[in-house]
Amino acid sequence: GRCGEIWGDMSSAPPETLVLRFDPHPTPVAARWVAAVRHCQAAGLGIKYKRRCYSFPRDARTPASVAADIAASVEVLNAHEPGVVSADLLPAALRPAPEAAAASTKAQSKAAGMPLVVVAVPVAPPPALSAAAEDATEESVAAVGATVAAAEDAASTELSQEQLNGLHKRFEVLRGSIEAPAPFFACAPPPVQEALQDFNLHIHRLEDLHRQVERLAMGKRPTPRIVVAFDPRRPRTPLSDGEMRHFTVRMEFGAVYLNYCVVGKHLMELFQDDDEDECGDENVRPQRTMSADAQCYFGPSMSEEEAAQKLSDFHDWLRASPHRRRSWCPLEQQQLALGRIPVAALDRSHPSIAGLSEEQIVDKIADFQELCSLRVVPHARLQQRPGP
Repeated sequence: GRCGEIWGDMSSAPPETLVLRFDPHPTPVAARWVAAVRHCQAAGLGIKYKRRCYSFPRDARTPASVAADIAASVEVLNAHEPGVVSADLLPAALRPAPEAAAASTKAQSKAAGMPLVVVAVPVAPPPALSAAAEDATEESVAAVGATVAAAEDAASTELSQEQLNGLHKRFEVLRGSIEAPAPFFACAPPPVQEALQDFNLHIHRLEDLHRQVERLAMGKRPTPRIVVAFDPRRPRTPLSDGEMRHFTVRMEFGAVYLNYCVVGKHLMELFQDDDEDECGDENVRPQRTMSADAQCYFGPSMSEEEAAQKLSDFHDWLRASPHRRRSWCPLEQQQLALGRIPVAALDRSHPSIAGLSEEQIVDKIADFQELCSLRVVPHARLQQRPGP
């Protein structure tokens, strides 16, 4: 398929490649990020997940398909250790049949974490009422309606945010922190470790799909983004107090931000997910480290007023949260690590996108939703390359 290369060099790019260039900000934290990317480049640490593009046009993924992906990951985890993720956390239509679960348990030693596909078969629509049934009483019609509603509920693959919070809690427990992995993750074979990581990514993708539906319902534009996550062996280093001051909730089109390279949830994510109960305090982890991982944002830029309102809404939520969470209230924004740290900006003059509007840029990227690389190349070499 066609792929996109971020910060790339057209001299080595296949013809079906889109190159996007970003100029680093003149800040120490941006310089450190560039150095981290250079390190990955020199060490041969490539991008781990090539298809972490979210909310671009023509994405074939749907809430139902991503929910099925979550269920498939759960099957792999439970095949390795039965019941490690309760089937009750999934909609009924995505739970394996009892005989399938038994077979999966018997075959767990043989499965060794091989991906299992869960197919949710939709329930056929109810047959039309016969002529005789037209004379049925209101009670019997109501009974038929209740039966159909129950069948539709059983066929639903929809996962609510509350359910997703519960599933993410299981991920946190099974994964542990990067510094101190949980026994399940530490002892699992690589295919099961991958299934657990995928489980987390599928949860966040479904949350993103839900948010985009809400935005569209409010007449707002989607917020496409690309997440670049390198090989997990890439170094992570602490952020200094000065670097922490660069956190902002004001997102801007074409900006590159440090990605959240921590297992758990930061406070703004907790707020967005309205996760009061599932995420234990030990898993609330404001970002304190950085790596080469980045997030490229292609949604509409947020105004100063919108950013101020978002912060106000967050602090209102925090003050009303359970008592154990209110200890965060006196802390300054830099200690709370709200938002993200910007490190680079899209070069709109580069030949690959010169003259295009924001919407046209998004539409163009939509045809290149597989990442080739994120590399640092000399500025002059990029200037010399013709557009695709």
